Amino acid sequence: MNFDAALQRYLDAIPECDAILLMGMDGLAVAGVSRNAESGQSIEVFAAEYTNIMNRLNESLRHLNASDVIEHLHIMDNLYLLTRFINPQYYLLMAVRGAALLGFARFQLRRLALELSDAITSL
Repeated sequence: MNFDAALQRYLDAIPECDAILLMGMDGLAVAGVSRNAESGQSIEVFAAEYTNIMNRLNESLRHLNASDVIEHLHIMDNLYLLTRFINPQYYLLMAVRGAALLGFARFQLRRLALELSDAITSL
């Protein structure tokens, strides 16, 4: 499967989406697309560090006997970071500007995770 092409379809469908990355829990990007090269590089560097946060969050929640994180959302003044786990080893990270399409972006991210779930197991 061409992961970049799949990510690009969803980026094109969400006007306020800046970038979408498919990340491994080792902090390496498997695939990624962005509206411009500058934001793409910035979000990829950020995502490598963000993976550490996701690992620690999962560890902390295990102490509560909670299941693994499925979706996570960070809200800032002008940026929303959405994560959706495909499985415990891989997740999607989406950067969206503006709250108007936040629900639609979450829905699309869930669809993308389902679309990629079979192909990602072969990695």
